[in-house]
Amino acid sequence: MIKTVLLCTIALLVSACLTPTEACGCSPAPPPPALFVEGVVQNAQGTPMSGLVVNAVAYAGVCTAADSVTRIAGGNNAATNAAGQFRMLLESGSESANACLRVRAFRVVSDAIGVPATLLTQREIPNVRVRGYGSAAKLDSVSVALSLP
Repeated sequence: MIKTVLLCTIALLVSACLTPTEACGCSPAPPPPALFVEGVVQNAQGTPMSGLVVNAVAYAGVCTAADSVTRIAGGNNAATNAAGQFRMLLESGSESANACLRVRAFRVVSDAIGVPATLLTQREIPNVRVRGYGSAAKLDSVSVALSLP
C-alpha cells in the first residue's frame, strides 16, 4: 500500500513539472516568434473575393532575393470569407527585423484527380518584423490588401 501511494505521489510530481502552471512554480516555455497576417482580397472593381486560398511565407532578407534565402515562417494557408477577408498566424523558429513577407491568393478547384491551384495575385512586403512575444509584448501583425488584375 505504501509503495502504491509513493509511486502515485512521484507520478503526480513528475506530471506537474511536465505540464507547468504558475501554481506549481514552473514557468512554461515562451511562445515562438510569430506574426499575424490579415487582409482582404478584391477583384479589380473592388468586389470582395470569397472562397480563395491565401498563402503567406516570410523569408529572411530582402524581397528581391526571397526565393534564394531561408524561409523563416509560413507556408500557412487561410480561406477568404464572404467579405474577402483572411487571417493567419505564422510561427517562426527565429526572429527577424527585416523579413520579406510574400502573400499569394489562389483559386483552388478540387476534382477526383487532385487539387490544382491557379495563382491569381501576389504581393511582397519588405522589412516585416517577426519577433518573440510574451505577456508584456503584443504580437506584431501585417495587414495586406490583394487586388486581382
